[in-house]
Amino acid sequence: MQQLLKKKDGFLILIVVLSLVLDLSGIWTISTVNSYYMAAVISMMKNAHNFFFASFDPAGFVSIDKPPLAFWIQILFAKLFGVHGWTLILPQALAETGSVLMIYFLVKPAFGVIPARLAALLMTITPVAVAVSRTNNVDSILVFTLLTATLFLFKSVNDEKRQNIWLMLAFAFIGLGFNIKMMQAYLVLPAFLIFYFLSTQGKWWKKVLRLMPAILLMVVLSLAWALTVDAISPIHRPYVGSSQANSVTDLAFGYNGTQRLIGQANGNAQIVQGESSTVSPLRLFRVGYGTQIGWLMPLGLLSIPTLLIAYRKKEGKFWFQTKSGRSFVFWFFWFVPSFIIFSFAGFFHRYYFIMLAPSLAVLCAVGFYTMFQNYKQKTGFRPFVLPISLTATFIIECVYVSYYYPKAGLLLASAGLLLFVSFYLKEKRLLPQKAADRPLRIGPIVLFCLLLLAPAYWSFTPALYGGDNIMPEAGPQLADTDRTSKAPIPQVNGQLLHYLMTHEGRKAYLFATTDAPTAAPYIIKTQKPVMAIGGFNGTDPILNTVSFKRYVASGKISYFFFPGNKGMNDTPVSRWIRSHGKLIPKRQWAGRFAAKGSLYQLRANKDRFKSHGK
Repeated sequence: MQQLLKKKDGFLILIVVLSLVLDLSGIWTISTVNSYYMAAVISMMKNAHNFFFASFDPAGFVSIDKPPLAFWIQILFAKLFGVHGWTLILPQALAETGSVLMIYFLVKPAFGVIPARLAALLMTITPVAVAVSRTNNVDSILVFTLLTATLFLFKSVNDEKRQNIWLMLAFAFIGLGFNIKMMQAYLVLPAFLIFYFLSTQGKWWKKVLRLMPAILLMVVLSLAWALTVDAISPIHRPYVGSSQANSVTDLAFGYNGTQRLIGQANGNAQIVQGESSTVSPLRLFRVGYGTQIGWLMPLGLLSIPTLLIAYRKKEGKFWFQTKSGRSFVFWFFWFVPSFIIFSFAGFFHRYYFIMLAPSLAVLCAVGFYTMFQNYKQKTGFRPFVLPISLTATFIIECVYVSYYYPKAGLLLASAGLLLFVSFYLKEKRLLPQKAADRPLRIGPIVLFCLLLLAPAYWSFTPALYGGDNIMPEAGPQLADTDRTSKAPIPQVNGQLLHYLMTHEGRKAYLFATTDAPTAAPYIIKTQKPVMAIGGFNGTDPILNTVSFKRYVASGKISYFFFPGNKGMNDTPVSRWIRSHGKLIPKRQWAGRFAAKGSLYQLRANKDRFKSHGK
C-alpha cells in the first residue's frame, strides 16, 4: 500500500478515487435493496440460531439460497451503522474498489506498471462490476475473495521458505469463496492448478503431494458449514431454501451447481426463470449482455494469441518458464472457464458476468500494451494486430452505442474513421514525416481512450439513473422507469399490513404466504416472522398438507395471503387453504384501493369455514 503514496503512482490514486465515486456515489439515498437478502440480514441479527443457519425469516422457518459468510459481513456493517440500504451495500462497494487495487498489485510484478494501471482502470469501468457493487448481492465480495486467494498463490511460488503456508492460504480462500456463492468460486480452480504446476520446480508427483494438503483444506472449508447444517436434524433448523431435499449439499451441487448449466426445473414441475438465450459462443456479444462485460471483448480475445506468441520464447526461455508467461496462463485459465460457462449455461443472471471482469481486464490491458510495442518496433504481420484488434473492438462498440443512441454511434464511427484514415496516410507516406510520426505515436492511444468512453459512461449509469437492486445491470435503459426488463419489486400493502397487525394477536407468524419475495418487505417493515411456505420461488417442498394443518391447529398461523401473481396456486396446501379457510373480502383488508391477491383466515381447531365475499 505504500506504493499509493509514491508520486509515480498518482495515476493509481486517481483510479481508486474513480472507483470509489462509481461504487459509492449516492448509495446513502438507496433505501430499497434486494429485499430477499435484506430480510435475511434482519432475521439473522435476531439470534445466534438464525445467524448461523442464514435464516430468511425471524422464526427460522426457511433459509436463503446462499451460504451465510458474505451476509455475516453485511451484519457487521449493520451492527456498526444500523440497518439501512446503504449499510448493506457498503461491503460490496468497498470490495469492488479493493478488487481494483488487488488487480494492480497482481499485474505489476509480472507485466510492469503501465499494464497494471490499465488493468486497474479497466476493472474500474467494467459496467457489470459497478452495477453489482451498488447492491446487496454478494458477487463483488466473492471476486475480492478470489483475488486475495490469487495474491497468496503468487506469493507461494515466489517465496520458497513459506511456500506451503501461502499455498494453504490461497486454497483456503477459495474454500471461503465457496461459502459465499458455492460452485461459482470453483471457476478459478483450473487457473490455480495449472499455474501452480507451471511455476514450481520438481517432479510432478512431488507437486501433487505438496498440493494435496491445500486442496484438502479447501474442501474442508468449502463443506464445513454445509455438512454441519445437513448433519443437524431438520426439526432443529430452518429448511434449506431453494433445495428439493432440505440439504445444503443438494443446494450447492444442484440448484447452485448442475442446474445452472442445464437449466432449472425446481419443484412442482415449475421452471425457474432466469436469463437465458440460445447457447452460443457469441452469446456474450449480444446487446444487453455485451454491454455489461463485452465492450473490449474482441481486444481481449485477440490478446490471447498475441501474448502466447509474445511469451513463446523470451530471454532464452519458453513462455511457461517466465513470470510474465506464467501469469498470462493464469489469467487465460481464469477467463476461459467463465467464458464457456456463461456462453452455454442454461440458467444464469447477467450480473454473474462479474466473474469475467478481472481476467478480461488483465488480458485487455497486457494485450494492448504488447500490441502497441509490436506496432512500434516489429516488422511483418505483428504491427497489424493492433489496428485489427482496435478495429474489431471499435465496430462492436459502435453497434452497442447505436442500439441506444443512433446519433452518438454515428459520431463515434466518424471519429474512428478519421483516426484510421490517418493510419492509412501514414502507411502510404502521403503525409510529411513529422506528421506521419504523430499518428504512429498517439493514434492507437487516442483510439484506445476513445474505446473507454462508452463503458465508462455505462458504469456511471447506475449512479445517474438508479440501479436494479434485484437483477443488477448498467446502461441507459435504467433511465426508463417503465422498462419491461426490470424485475418487479414486491411492496408492502399498507392496508393489508394494518389489517393483519390489528387482527393477528400474538401469533407466531404475522401471516403465511407462498414465496419469499412476497414475505420479505413485511419482514423488513415489521421485523415480525412471515412464513414463506414455498421458499424463494414458492416451489420448495417444505410443508405438506398435514404439517401445514399442524401450524394452523396450534394457533401459530391465522392468515394466509395469496399474492395473486405467482406461487403455489395449484398444490395440495393451497387447495386446502381455499377449501378450509375463510376468504376475507377485499374491502376489509384493501379498503378502497385496488389490490391484487386474496387473504384467508385460518382458525385453530376448526376444519371448515364458509367462504364470504366470493
